[in-house]
Amino acid sequence: MILRAGYLDKIEDNIREIIGGQKADNQIEREQIQKDLSSLDREIDSVIQLHTEMAGSSDIKNVIREKLEKLAERKKALGTYLETLETRAQRNQDAKEARVVIEDKVKAFKKGWHKATPSTQKRLIRRLIE
Repeated sequence: MILRAGYLDKIEDNIREIIGGQKADNQIEREQIQKDLSSLDREIDSVIQLHTEMAGSSDIKNVIREKLEKLAERKKALGTYLETLETRAQRNQDAKEARVVIEDKVKAFKKGWHKATPSTQKRLIRRLIE
């Protein structure tokens, strides 16, 4: 069935559609994270400016220090998440590459099936389905 004309084309189209949706979602999410990071930087700058304007009281220094620590934690978490999104985007395969992998597995299956023992046939089927 896999070797029928057009079957791999449909598989390739499905893979391209799935990957395309993931790439679009990733891109939107990365843009949102980058906006959040820039607004967080602006907020950090305003807290630092507030600190320089209101230097003196130890209570104010403690409040500002706590606020800066919270902002730093948020910025670190957003940076880590952004790196995760970029890594995920790089791992997405192209549909053509996925098709080539499927074709290679089908060829290996066809080549070894006739001479294979039952246990080897099981392995060939597993590799093909994988």
